[in-house]
Amino acid sequence: MGGIFISYRRDDTAGHAGRLCDRLRAHFGREQVFMDLDTIPPGRDFVDAIEQAVAACDALVVLIGRDWLAASHPDGGRRLDDPEDFVRLEVAAALRRGTLVIPVLVEGARMPSSRDLPEDIARLARHNALEVSDGRWDYDTDRLVAALSPAVGAAAPSGGPPPPAPGPTEPAPAASRAGPPGLAEALPGTWSVQLQHPAVGTGQGSLVIDAGGVFQGQMASPMGVWAVSGQWQLVGPAHLQMAGTQHNGMAVLPYQVFIQFGTVERDRLMGTTSAGETALFVRTT
Repeated sequence: MGGIFISYRRDDTAGHAGRLCDRLRAHFGREQVFMDLDTIPPGRDFVDAIEQAVAACDALVVLIGRDWLAASHPDGGRRLDDPEDFVRLEVAAALRRGTLVIPVLVEGARMPSSRDLPEDIARLARHNALEVSDGRWDYDTDRLVAALSPAVGAAAPSGGPPPPAPGPTEPAPAASRAGPPGLAEALPGTWSVQLQHPAVGTGQGSLVIDAGGVFQGQMASPMGVWAVSGQWQLVGPAHLQMAGTQHNGMAVLPYQVFIQFGTVERDRLMGTTSAGETALFVRTT
């Protein structure tokens, strides 16, 4: 099965869950994203069914809204305190197995503390959360895609699937990855980078890109200052993919950027990222 399991409460975040499911399916593929267990057959042990479904996935996205923590049964008891609560079972199963678990906060929700959670899911509070807002939907969900990609496998950008890897008898030199003539040769160097997002604002920094497929640098944005590093490759006509990690001294997160370049010059590159940002690279050395 593999893929991504979305855990959510219907009376808390059903609308966001459906929208997020569509976004992730558009990137990773429909058969890679699951969000409901409505097909548990009569007579089946639902605890076993949840265990098996979560065990078969590569990542669990826990969608947390304002009422996720305090949601209650009709008798007034808190749902999370019920050992048979579906959400609790899903999270506990993923934590036990060491599955990648990413809490996603919507509607301005805050991350619960460990003391607010049952013992079997208390470790959820130690997982770095990602906030997704309606006003920054594309930008925030692109960050989620980047965080999920190392576990699930990066999908092809919207321009189509990446070219097949060369066979053992046809090694591809690092400086001649697939792409239009001149782009692979233009990329190596030190660049001043500016990313302009219509909703989030401007991010800027510097990147050192070498011909061997490695990049490193620092990027500053309204989200903070992050050191970034990883590997790059051209995955389509004028399409650059950079994948690695970013850290700010407190947290380490996956880093992934897709850029479609429209202008390719030796000292200047311009394009658009998959998050809708305008990207400007100006060579400094």
